Amino acid sequence: MIVLSAWPVLLLAAFLRFQDTGLEPVLTPPPQAQRQSDHRQKADALFLEGKLVESLPLYTALAKNDPSEPLYAERRAAGLIAKSATRNKLPQQLALQRSAYAELMRAKALGDTSPYVLMMLEKLRQLFEGAPAESAAPPADPVDLLKQGVAAQAKNDFQSALKCFQAAANADPTFYDAALYAGEAEQRLGNDNAAGAWFNKAIKINPNRETAYADWGNTLLNSNQLLLARDRFIDGILAWPYARSSWDGLTRWAKMTHAEVYCPHLIRPLVNEHFDPRSVSEDGTGRAAWLPYMLGRHSYQATQFHQTFPSEKQYRHSLAEEVTSLQRTVEALRKLNIPPAKLDANLSTLLMLSDNHMLEPFVLLHAADSGIVQDYAAYRASHREQLRLFILQYDIHGGSQIVTHLQ
Repeated sequence: MIVLSAWPVLLLAAFLRFQDTGLEPVLTPPPQAQRQSDHRQKADALFLEGKLVESLPLYTALAKNDPSEPLYAERRAAGLIAKSATRNKLPQQLALQRSAYAELMRAKALGDTSPYVLMMLEKLRQLFEGAPAESAAPPADPVDLLKQGVAAQAKNDFQSALKCFQAAANADPTFYDAALYAGEAEQRLGNDNAAGAWFNKAIKINPNRETAYADWGNTLLNSNQLLLARDRFIDGILAWPYARSSWDGLTRWAKMTHAEVYCPHLIRPLVNEHFDPRSVSEDGTGRAAWLPYMLGRHSYQATQFHQTFPSEKQYRHSLAEEVTSLQRTVEALRKLNIPPAKLDANLSTLLMLSDNHMLEPFVLLHAADSGIVQDYAAYRASHREQLRLFILQYDIHGGSQIVTHLQ
């Protein structure tokens, strides 16, 4: 019979042997827009050197920033198992191993069903079966608890559903869907404040996912807390503005407050390898000022892109290219000095946005193609309030409940 205190070392040895087989899951690397951070590079280097305990705090930080990445959960589990091998007292070992089990279950729920994850789950189950009676049962599977809650919810048994969702959230405090569903169940039970608290927990787990903002906004809207509802709907848009559903909540809010939601009108010339400069000849409205925009984009594609993004091998349309080229048109317009009454409406909008330092938010929220979208997360990280202010000032129009400054 294996002595229980020897289990951490055996688990760690099993992990290291498994690594040597080359069967560790090969996961698709994240998109180029989410290039490895210094933390990721340092964590990976430590991990591959076998310094699992040292890599643990780095993977913990990475998992907090991106809870949807299964590799971080898997490697956190490896670090926790390694850390348990450094503890002499059984309760401390078991606590770390339970945390490792929860991380492996989370990795599995995120799609990592690799032989390594399945093997280590089985090893931990064997460990828990050999533990003292009060510690014998492995932690409940949060995914199974969530499924039970969904089944109860389908039968309109929201009280039982809530208990399952709460248990899932307790089993895995980083489980976004558990907190989200708990909030929805509380809302169905008429407990709006409790629902909001759960939605807030989900948002803290992943502030860049739209669903909890939308559900919280709907809860606030139903209780006539209009300004708070508006702010949550805007937060949901900022989480991911490129899905139509992200704007649905603000549209419902606008209908209730007799407001309208629409973006500034700004049509830009099409730019490709066959563009014709004569298509923007001057007609007294400033149209010729679009020529520097077209030439600027053409030049950027030819030379500047690879200077700006040296690690990207293939050209894409970027926020930097678009805004730099639009500013060229702004500069040309100022030299033309055309009276405002004669200025083309698109160019009037462009000047207004430039004067108010709102070109980047406009491009990202309303003029982004698949290339520019890749720049959104980085911009949002340091300009979230600028994006929010744009929506408040330029996308919401009229209404009896409008407040155009930040709350």
